[in-house]
Amino acid sequence: MTDELSKVRGFRPGRFALMVLAGLLTVVLALFALVIAFAHLPYPVNMLTGVLDRLGLYLVPLGLLAVGVAAWTFRSGARRTAIVAGAVAVVATVAACFPLVASWRAADRYGASLSVADYVRGGDNTGRPVEALSVEYTRG
Repeated sequence: MTDELSKVRGFRPGRFALMVLAGLLTVVLALFALVIAFAHLPYPVNMLTGVLDRLGLYLVPLGLLAVGVAAWTFRSGARRTAIVAGAVAVVATVAACFPLVASWRAADRYGASLSVADYVRGGDNTGRPVEALSVEYTRG
């Protein structure tokens, strides 16, 4: 099969691999951007909200990686694929910043401290609830 693909005019395995990688990153980032942008989504897509809540900060480096892959794809000659992948990566990276900025502003407003280092390190939540600020719900 490789011989058949090699006979196709202009086929380069490296460029094809970059196009596939750019396409996969584009699909992943587009799904997360949709979850951020729209409140009412079908159930299977809406399940990504849980992943986004826990790992939302990691979308920014993933988006930057996707921009780099799109630039590399553009240089390899797959211009249309690279332009679409780059545009989706930029939009998704900007969209990923909105929940982060909102969290930081809300934390600042309520006097809570957030640490990126603790987030990345996977800090433990070993504190106890503050009784004055807690609400106990009982089954009625």
